[in-house]
Amino acid sequence: MRALSRAARRRPVVFHTPGHKRGQWVPAGWMARTGVPWAWDGGDAVRDPAHGDDLLEAASEAARLAARAWGSERSWLLWNGATAGVLAMVLASVPPGGRLLMPRWVHRSVIDALVLADAMPVFLPCRWLEGWGMTLPPTPQDVAAARAAGPDAVLVTSPTYEGVVADVPGIAAASRPSPLLVDEAHGAHLAFYPAPAPPTGVRCGAHLVVHGAHKTLPVLTQAALLHWTGPHGEPDADRVDRVLAWVQSTSPQPALLASLDAARLEMERHGPSRVARAVELARRARAAIEASGPYRCLAPTDLPASYVLDETRLTVDVTGLGLPGWEVAAALRRRHGVWPEMAGGSYVVFIVTGADDEASVGSLASALGALAREVAGGDGRRARCDGSTGRWGDAMPPAGPLVMRPRRAALGAARRVLWEQAVGHVSAATVTPYPPGTPLAIPGEMITDEVASFALRLVASGAQLRGSPGQGREAWVVDA
Repeated sequence: MRALSRAARRRPVVFHTPGHKRGQWVPAGWMARTGVPWAWDGGDAVRDPAHGDDLLEAASEAARLAARAWGSERSWLLWNGATAGVLAMVLASVPPGGRLLMPRWVHRSVIDALVLADAMPVFLPCRWLEGWGMTLPPTPQDVAAARAAGPDAVLVTSPTYEGVVADVPGIAAASRPSPLLVDEAHGAHLAFYPAPAPPTGVRCGAHLVVHGAHKTLPVLTQAALLHWTGPHGEPDADRVDRVLAWVQSTSPQPALLASLDAARLEMERHGPSRVARAVELARRARAAIEASGPYRCLAPTDLPASYVLDETRLTVDVTGLGLPGWEVAAALRRRHGVWPEMAGGSYVVFIVTGADDEASVGSLASALGALAREVAGGDGRRARCDGSTGRWGDAMPPAGPLVMRPRRAALGAARRVLWEQAVGHVSAATVTPYPPGTPLAIPGEMITDEVASFALRLVASGAQLRGSPGQGREAWVVDA
């Protein structure tokens, strides 16, 4: 941050990239409207011979301080998002032809990493939270039972989008001697949580942990962290360092790195109090939301004993309104100016952070109350949802057999066909419905009649079907 502050005060005559030359050439009116720190954007942004400033050296020092703040042996600042961290974790840990033990519910970057690594997935059993239609992370017992497959690494996502935290210590023990990789993109704040804090990968024996820092901390979008905890075995930190160079831009954005460094300092100074306040605000919001209408909020007691809830996530069951979650989310945005994080078929998710206060969570409860009154006013929409519509997770069909290596399927020739014509073909893409965020098909899997029928049902319901072209009505298949 100090180096960038000095850079903003300098007025050099530059003859290097980027083309805007410290904001001298900006579309008319754009600078005033956006507030973009143009002086921070460029090859000289953190380079000053008088002070010895250099961007990569400054980033290395900021990464060392981040490792201290989060308790890891070594950390890296990421400017290509948590996606870059996930790709690096898998590429560093799984050799070509290797196996990654993983749940089916993962970020799409994990599937992309399998393609890049030419690795094979070994899927853990899918677990669902009964009555909610949402996925749960695997248990240590799931991992132990699957160890016979001899994976090169084990990957879990914790916390989930809905804030469900896995038994990370137990999974770490069950994974050994394979390294445990934790996609903790939504959990950068957990290290500063009030006691009893949910388990985190860094503290509980994971080998590599990714944080999408912008998701819950005061960080610019696309800024993230990767942590290495230093246990014995592969991959070592130098290997991770080399792999990161493959998946990050060679032109790092100084403003992203500065936001990570500033957030680190903020969390060291005020993180515990800010996160504790967010937890307390979320608890009050749960009570206010449930009192405002026919709502049910996910609570710690709703989870099986092996899981912990990050209470800064508000997952609100909205089936009592008679509307699917995505319609509720759209109504909140359009009519009440409240923007959720995501929506499923039966619930809507809201994130409370250190930026919130009584007014913001009060507005959320008020908006949900107003929406309940509007629906009860009789516009006829209640009949459209029977209270179970949209709990797609409980009814998702089994995936088709994996008949081709993901890399070959994803990178070979492909063509678009209607879902009705896709049965019996091999998927060339990852197709993920939202809800519930679990892939229907990944590259290399055979598309069955059950999978194709379910995809069409989702599209007809209004759910998003990512990875499916033609507004969700088509599939990418291998052009054999």
